[in-house]
Amino acid sequence: YTLRDSKASSTAKVILEKIIPKDFVDEKIATLGYAAIIWDTGNFKWHFNDDTLEIANFLLSKGVDVPFIINKIFCSYPKLHLEMLYLAIKNIEYYDQIKTIFLCLPYQKLQQEKIDENKFNELKEAFCDEIAGKISEYDRGILIYEKKPGYIGISARGNNLYNKINMPKMLSELSSQGGGHFNA
Repeated sequence: YTLRDSKASSTAKVILEKIIPKDFVDEKIATLGYAAIIWDTGNFKWHFNDDTLEIANFLLSKGVDVPFIINKIFCSYPKLHLEMLYLAIKNIEYYDQIKTIFLCLPYQKLQQEKIDENKFNELKEAFCDEIAGKISEYDRGILIYEKKPGYIGISARGNNLYNKINMPKMLSELSSQGGGHFNA
């Protein structure tokens, strides 16, 4: 089966509406569903509507463990995450004319900083989720990296409110690989 709802705020919303019967939802399922909705909507900052809030309300009525979710999603970063966030921040380049920040990591820099696959994944997540598109007056952030000599990767995130550039379309001119939504 294929379920699609291009207007849904999250995958969890679709699953909870179309697959999981309401009488099957217990405290654990409610907590997981609510966590997924919180994550996909950026804690109700984007891509949500009255249907999303109705489902959230239903899940809350089933006993969502809100403190657990808030702690896990927003208040407990591993040390490595903060180290990679620091590395990203200190290497950002600001381009005022195009309202864009860049984090350029050539192969030599990754080697010099001893960035293995695990550290790189944490670095990419820190940049994309916490920096790109979140700096006032800079509508987007672009990470350009070279994990192997001669192989360039790009990941981009835009601010949901101010970015007017379709990121996947822009990057598709460079490669047929990749994808995402307007801001990623």
